[in-house]
Amino acid sequence: IFCAVLLFSCVRQGMDQTLLVGMSEGQAFLWRLLAQVVWYLMLQVLLGWICGVISLSPQERTDLCAAYKVAREKKLILDPAYQRVQQIKIRANAGGTLLAHITGFAAINAWGGLQQATVFRISPVTCLLVIPLAVLFCGVLNKTTEVIRFCSNTGTDRALDPLEKVWDEEVKEAENEISALYVSFCVVQVIRFAVSGILPDSEGGEDTETLFSHTWPQIIALEGCGMIGIILCCAVFFRFVSVEENEDSDEESDDAEFERLLDGEDSADSLSDEAVGCFGEVSGRGEYYAPPPLPGQVTKEVCMFPIERVVEMLLGGLGMGFAWCFFFGSQWFVAMTGVCGIDETQLQVAVAMSVSVVSFAWIFLLDKVADALQGNDEDEEVTADVHLQARMRGKIVGRFIRRVISAIGIIVGFAWEQCFDAAVDAVASVSSNPLLVQTILALFCAALICPAWASFILPMVHQKGWRFGFVATQVATYAKALTEEDEESAKEYERLLSALALVMARSQAGGGVPQAAAAVFGGAGAAVSQPEAQCAGGVHRVR
Repeated sequence: IFCAVLLFSCVRQGMDQTLLVGMSEGQAFLWRLLAQVVWYLMLQVLLGWICGVISLSPQERTDLCAAYKVAREKKLILDPAYQRVQQIKIRANAGGTLLAHITGFAAINAWGGLQQATVFRISPVTCLLVIPLAVLFCGVLNKTTEVIRFCSNTGTDRALDPLEKVWDEEVKEAENEISALYVSFCVVQVIRFAVSGILPDSEGGEDTETLFSHTWPQIIALEGCGMIGIILCCAVFFRFVSVEENEDSDEESDDAEFERLLDGEDSADSLSDEAVGCFGEVSGRGEYYAPPPLPGQVTKEVCMFPIERVVEMLLGGLGMGFAWCFFFGSQWFVAMTGVCGIDETQLQVAVAMSVSVVSFAWIFLLDKVADALQGNDEDEEVTADVHLQARMRGKIVGRFIRRVISAIGIIVGFAWEQCFDAAVDAVASVSSNPLLVQTILALFCAALICPAWASFILPMVHQKGWRFGFVATQVATYAKALTEEDEESAKEYERLLSALALVMARSQAGGGVPQAAAAVFGGAGAAVSQPEAQCAGGVHRVR
């Protein structure tokens, strides 16, 4: 969010200072809408290029997917084909996330700008009418590009290969982010208009006099709307989350768990009946075969929004709406206290610091609660049925708490983005060419942050390395280099594998991975059974 806003702000100011000068409100809206469509198409094409659907020839794609399938079945995580596909997934996720937020802010610029039009800014009710228009336009745009992707993906062998699947999934995830971002912002603009009586500008900003004149009732009303949003998010989540879905995921085998973790897939996500209806039956190769796109069939099956995507967009929008309300409410509160005078840059710094402290405290507390709920399966005093039901309830509540934590994380992102945006504007304003200076600073920040994020944070998230403290493929690559160079390192690596195998054996016997790891690496539980010894002794030959 931070880099996306800085980069898009340069584009927006360039348009405002050159292209949109002297235009009417309607003409300016059409140009902003065209900019949103351009960013949207760039997202689709760039993700297709990163995934290899556009950049690789059909034969290269076929060979890579075949080699990847073999490596995945044999769990050869150091195989070049496997490593290449994993890198493609991470790069697609990085590019998709960044472009999704840029496109989302382009949509905010277009539809938030339309709310500023004379015909819509009359009252909160008329301002609210913009949101259905935005949802309708973007929904048609989403489905149009989805039909094009569907036809292009099924144009040859009628099957979605792994690269096409990554392309389709990343684009849909990006579209969900875009929808949640602009809809939540426009809704919160209406709420702030209704609470304060003044409509903020298209970026959510207010003039100095208005910003420092908000009262306690207005702050409480705005924060209360944010809490209503999170309550609605809770209601929607528990209405549509299936206990059986989580139960099935708990029954997966160790091999399935291994493949899921290395591929970065979420155990709670599975294709629904609607999705299978769109892509056909499962083939013997583990791919989802699509029937030939006959006339009418595409219209019936592809041109409908699956309920899962609608729910995901709704949950994302409610979560981001909570984040917007909490952020702007915090901004009003800090401004009302007068600790920063009337300096808006100092105000943004104070808001970012205070929001970060409060958010980190809540994240820490909620994370402990989620861990406690998801770890309630160790109670041996309950029957098997009660044990299973309690575990499923704990997992579902834990998943919702994780969503709340993500929303709180967005608040921190908004706060620091506003802080750095104000700082960049302040630095650029004293130069002879503010737009050029702002562009250079934005590119510098993006060049500094994005590569580090894509190289270190995304692999940890993608392969769920936070569960173990390391990324499996990175450790394997590093260990391979060490063992090829040094015999002592090879022996140490073998001892480490034996310890990890012992953790796996004890966790399967009962007690869970954390307890087994504490026993093995903490020195407790020295007794090793014969099956454990066999598992530990043969792990280096298996892996």
